[in-house]
Formats: sequence, C-alpha cells, structure tokens
Amino acid sequence: MSSKTISIELDVYRRLNKAKQARGLSFSELLRTIPLPQESAPVDEFLDGLSSLLQREPLSEETFQLWERAQKEDAAPEVSH
Repeated sequence: MSSKTISIELDVYRRLNKAKQARGLSFSELLRTIPLPQESAPVDEFLDGLSSLLQREPLSEETFQLWERAQKEDAAPEVSH
C-alpha cells in the first residue's frame, strides 16, 4: 500500500501517538476513525442544477398542483421543551 508523509505540529503528534498507543492502532487506522464531513455540493450548485433540470423537464400541472397542496397542508412540527 502506498503512503504519504504529512507535517503536523508536535502537540498534535503527541496526542495522536497517545491515542494510537492506547487503542493499539497504527496512525492510519487511528486517522480512519475520525469522522469527516461528507462532501456535498454548495447550495448554489444544487439550486443551479435544479433550475437547469426544471428548464429541461418542467413539472406537469398535476405534479405542481400536488406539490402546492402538500405545502399548504404541511403543518409545522410541534416543538416540545
């Protein structure tokens, strides 16, 4: 398996090394356990794509009416404190 060298600050290295030793993992195994945010398209890209799609394939009148009715009937969720 190929590898890559990275530079990190000494305090970060010490924390990672301590966690690695405590869990009996390699650095790669330890780093794989860190949850990373999912890559997603920015809102502008999503809206541009949606706009483009609707220009190519507009909603039918029936679909639009169903969507409008669903929005009117959709009640706000109840919030409990």
